[in-house]
Order: sequence, then structure tokens, then C-alpha cells
Amino acid sequence: MSGAARYPGRIQPGNRTDRMTLTMDIFATACAALGVPVPENIDGVSFWPTLLGQSYEVEYCDDLGAGFWATSGDAIVGTGALLAFTNQLALPDQRFYRLKLLRQ
Repeated sequence: MSGAARYPGRIQPGNRTDRMTLTMDIFATACAALGVPVPENIDGVSFWPTLLGQSYEVEYCDDLGAGFWATSGDAIVGTGALLAFTNQLALPDQRFYRLKLLRQ
């Protein structure tokens, strides 16, 4: 669905995204914008992080005890959608991943 959003002081003018949304996502987004918990029994997904232009880094580590997290590639923009991440390197038996919010 095409759309436009305006929220002075929160949504930066000129932000654009190719994110696909559905009308069912509007309620979840409004909840997130108001700081109200999104009910678990709805099908919509908030696209509030996309509207704010929030960016994330994917970090990984092979040993949680080591305390070192490596950055894996470029920053990604939050969309509220699922993220598929592949790593073509030979992986150890276990690897842990996290998303780190970059400061705006």
C-alpha cells in the first residue's frame, strides 16, 4: 500500500522506503507510535521503526563467554519484517547473532 506519514520531531522529512505494508499493519504501527503494547493476537506488524529510519547492525559471536561481538556487514534499516541473514563462511558448530540499534 502506498502512503505518507508526518510526525514532526519524530519522522524525518524526505524518508523513503520500499517496504511493503498492508492495511492490517496500521493498527500495530499506531500502537508502537503511542508507546502502547501491540496485542499478540493481531496479524499486523508495526512499521514504526521504518518510519523513524532506525538502522541496525547484525553482530555475531561464537562464544558468549568471550564478550566479543563482531559486526557482520553493512547496517540494515529496520522494517519490522522478518530478517533473513546468511553467512557464506564456514560456520562453527554454534554461532550467536544479535541486532544492535545504531544511534540516530
